Amino acid sequence: MLSEQYPARDHARKVAGELYKLLPESDRSKMHAIFLQAPPSECRHDTDRELTYHQEANFTYLSGCSVPEASILVAVGYPSHHDHVSHHHLFVPPAVPEVTMWSVAPPSIDEAKATFDSDNIVPTTSLPEVLHASVTCTPELVLHTLPLTQEYAPLPTSVLDLIQKQSAQKDGQTHAVSHRTDLLLRALHIARLTKDEHEIALIRKANQISSGAHEVLMRELGRHASRRKDGKGKGTKERTGTEAVGEWEVEGEGDAEALFVATCKRMGLQGKHPALRVQRPIVPFHVPPRAPGDTSFAARPLARGCCGSAPEHEHSTPTTSFHAEAFEPQMLLIDAGCEWENYASDITRTIPIGNGGKYTKEAGEIYELVLRMQKECEALVSPGTHWDTIHLHAHKVLVDGLLSLGILRGDPETILQSGLTAAFFPHGLGHSLGLDVHDSLQYLRSVHVDLPPSTSTTPAKLYAYLRIRQTLLPGMVLTVEPGCYFAPQLMEAHGVWTSEHVDKETLRRYVPVGGVRIEDVVVVREGKCENLTTVGRDRDWVERVLLISGFPRILPADSSLLVSLVPRNNHSTVSWRHDDRGQELPAHGRRGVLRADPRFGDWHVHSRLGGNAADAMIATIIAVNTLAPFHSDIGGGGFAIIRTPEGEYESLNFRHTAPADVTMEFYKEGASTSVGGSAVAVPGQMKGLEELHKRHGRLPWDVLFEPSIKLAREGAEMRGDLQTFTRKECVPPGGTGLKGSWMEHDPMFAPLFKDGHVLPLGERYYRPEFARTLELIARKGAKAFYEGEVAEGIVKAVRGWGGLMTLDDLKNYKCQWNTPISATYHDYKLWTVPAPASGAIWLSAMGTLSHFPRQERVRCSTTTESPRLSEWLAYGQRTELGDPEFVEGLEAKQAAWISEESTSKRAKMLSDDHTFPPDYYKPPRVEIKEDNGTSNITTADADGLVVSVTTTIGLNFGSHIMVPGYGFILNDSMDDFSVEGRPNGTGYEPSKPNFGGYHWNGAPTGRESRADGSPEVVGGKRPLSSSCPYIVENDQGVVVLAGGCAGGSTIISANTQVARNVLDYDMSAAEAMRSNRLHNQIIPNVSQVERSSTHQGITVDGFSEEVVEGLKGKGHAIEWVPFNRSTPCAMKFLPGPEWEAEGDPRKNDSGGSVFHP
Repeated sequence: MLSEQYPARDHARKVAGELYKLLPESDRSKMHAIFLQAPPSECRHDTDRELTYHQEANFTYLSGCSVPEASILVAVGYPSHHDHVSHHHLFVPPAVPEVTMWSVAPPSIDEAKATFDSDNIVPTTSLPEVLHASVTCTPELVLHTLPLTQEYAPLPTSVLDLIQKQSAQKDGQTHAVSHRTDLLLRALHIARLTKDEHEIALIRKANQISSGAHEVLMRELGRHASRRKDGKGKGTKERTGTEAVGEWEVEGEGDAEALFVATCKRMGLQGKHPALRVQRPIVPFHVPPRAPGDTSFAARPLARGCCGSAPEHEHSTPTTSFHAEAFEPQMLLIDAGCEWENYASDITRTIPIGNGGKYTKEAGEIYELVLRMQKECEALVSPGTHWDTIHLHAHKVLVDGLLSLGILRGDPETILQSGLTAAFFPHGLGHSLGLDVHDSLQYLRSVHVDLPPSTSTTPAKLYAYLRIRQTLLPGMVLTVEPGCYFAPQLMEAHGVWTSEHVDKETLRRYVPVGGVRIEDVVVVREGKCENLTTVGRDRDWVERVLLISGFPRILPADSSLLVSLVPRNNHSTVSWRHDDRGQELPAHGRRGVLRADPRFGDWHVHSRLGGNAADAMIATIIAVNTLAPFHSDIGGGGFAIIRTPEGEYESLNFRHTAPADVTMEFYKEGASTSVGGSAVAVPGQMKGLEELHKRHGRLPWDVLFEPSIKLAREGAEMRGDLQTFTRKECVPPGGTGLKGSWMEHDPMFAPLFKDGHVLPLGERYYRPEFARTLELIARKGAKAFYEGEVAEGIVKAVRGWGGLMTLDDLKNYKCQWNTPISATYHDYKLWTVPAPASGAIWLSAMGTLSHFPRQERVRCSTTTESPRLSEWLAYGQRTELGDPEFVEGLEAKQAAWISEESTSKRAKMLSDDHTFPPDYYKPPRVEIKEDNGTSNITTADADGLVVSVTTTIGLNFGSHIMVPGYGFILNDSMDDFSVEGRPNGTGYEPSKPNFGGYHWNGAPTGRESRADGSPEVVGGKRPLSSSCPYIVENDQGVVVLAGGCAGGSTIISANTQVARNVLDYDMSAAEAMRSNRLHNQIIPNVSQVERSSTHQGITVDGFSEEVVEGLKGKGHAIEWVPFNRSTPCAMKFLPGPEWEAEGDPRKNDSGGSVFHP
């Protein structure tokens, strides 16, 4: 989510300002120029093999350009402004055909102008001319360059000649030039020390990618740790070099590093040509154990340096094998990170490789101590705090922890003053990070500023390797990386074994731990620092990742992602279940990908990249938008229920809102609520997904869009459901002809047709405009949808079709985090979303049924059960729902509906013997609004994050508007409001709480009513919805079921029946999906019953004639339907953890359950 260009000119102004502070007074009135030269590509010694190029950091900072042999000239004048940059020149080398045969060509001038932030971009051949003009425009010029040493690229001849001559001639006049190399580097380092938001975004992305790679590596290492524990991993297998990626075994450091690098490249190379590399090799700690019976202590060498030190960027393959007996039961320290567009990350995790992926007692205690050091120090990071103070606090915590473990003894202050902890924590607490891993290092090494009094009163050796010795500033990016090591050479050097403060017997128990370091990257912010590292660090999280990854069972939790998706009201999901040999599996098979549409196969890859359930949700929703725009697109909105890994519940409302300028009169006079611009409400989906990602996402935002962008651009096959619902819009409905259809006159829908007819099954359709829109959102975030060209396109389309939406409506849209609602059902607790969704209606129905005995294990097949399936539904209550922001007292009303007293009273109204007329259940004589075109998706991951989301664009193809040039469909959700004076098709009056802008008591809100007392629609109000995604936990607080449904008003009845199938009858997810369902919403008083049917080889249970006759005998009006039109999905959680996930089989190919083995 970055702006188009790297802010090079802003950086030049910042450097100019710092340079001014360093100038002597006599030079401040002169003109100055900054010149930097990019180094050339280098070759391996004595060969023509070109090495990987990495731009010099200072050149990047002032240009954002990674082209070898480019140049920068920045003209600076200080007469009136201390940071005035009069002109920024970038010189790009021209392409040389003999070179570009073998190497990547530099950008053309036009390409460079579109890419880089500079006033003047010209070829490097223009450098002498521009340089001469810059010198001769002022009597005296001070030219600043980096030091003329081998560390930096040699200056071009034209610059060297100018420096040597110390002047330039023009029109007979001499213009003096003086050259300085002593100030620019310092000014650059000071400027680079604090980062702007663009730089922080790049660092954040690098850390997201690296965090994902760390987690992927942890999961793979956990799998192999479990194999060793089970005795299945003794020794290494002979490798042929032809093994598939899934067959690789991580048997040593080289394997671990290869996996880390590959994961980074897989995640990063989808972006804007990043430079990616591991900053340091994977480094293990282990001390070989003593021989059996050897009780003496002897210092033994570590496998590598005591702090995991090794030359940075080293890529030699270490020889340590994780199968070696000497390795048990120690740990692996992984200090690794990638770069994104030259900005670094640096993350360290220390994980148990032996002991089945669990920390030993001693290792766990040291890990907890280091984690405490890190968290307490991180909490102290704030502007104005000196880094020495925070570093000293780490040593104080270390003293306290080692005393608690019994390793040290005595007075804490005396121990601290002895400097003994330098043996266990020898390095600094952290370093600056940016364009270099150790950013601005030369400057920071030379500057010890405003040292606090505590520094001078504590031993100097505690600060010997501290890389920052100054007060923290806002915008600094630092690592916080405390450690605790048991390195023989350091303990010997610091006299640990002879110290009176050391309990040697206790210490010997901890020496085999080797050491622990935990490192995160943080941004110094006002109030509280921001941690950019997203991979987990708590001990139980690490062990859970390793353990779960190591023991795959029914649906392996090492997938980190399981998606049960149903992208349409009426749409089916899983059709085929195959293992890796193509053999059919049961729904809870051990391996494979469960999906109905092979095109969804790419989305499960996000789990391998280190993503979580939130990432899976976002990627899958965008995928569904791409493949099934007839019911779900980015012009929609929805609701989410979320359970965090900590067991907290959250509700996110990103439902559409009414535009500010629409009025009730507008619709009463005939404006359509279902087709055209007047039907379009302000979309909320992209803001909602961004909110979900900000709070819970782990992968970079743009990575989640890449598969959909590729699919939209490269095309997808026409499949059954898209074809079916496109044909419904043809003339006649169900035909294939375009002529006469509303689509005939809209070229945006042309990709769905060929030669005047709907594309045949299997032919490809393309969405290039949609691909470009997704690229904009991927790069810039949701803001690209709500402001700028996309927003202008939306407003133009809506107003062109008779709507009243404005740019302000889009810009001002906000989604809402609100409190979820819950109720009990027997031994379970049910969680769902509040109004304007229908979660309270579902809870009311389930709460009513909780007063009846549970029918466990065997589902009752007699007619006495079926009347309940129609009579308990609380649809009458739904007519009182609306937006709580505008309907007075609705929160209290929802609470009352789901209370024990209310549900008990409703239960007493139900009878097994007969049904009653609708008036018996006291429903208001008002319409029940239908809302269709819905998608429900449920995701979960091994960390315990569970997300269930329902989205919609309304009816089939929404408002029938596909935004020209941007390729997505807008909703018709204004149709979900009730319109005053417009009864529905059965004659029932519209629901007043669902009027735009009305209080429950009938008084208009927001605007005043007009003179005649008629109501106004108020901008920002959200219409009523049947959506109710849900999560269920047992009495131990463990999640047992999650899901949701698509299907308009049938959502509530379907969710109720599916939940009961699983909770009461112990059905599997698949059994619950194919079981028959009955729907009766009281108004109209008709019970819809389905017949048996077969879909994709799966038989759906229908109602028997005997049961239906029994229903008729008890007063039901029956309507037979071919199959129930609701489309639920459910994820059943089993011990292990294991999952069963299934979608409804009643349709063709719109979704499925996706996981990876």
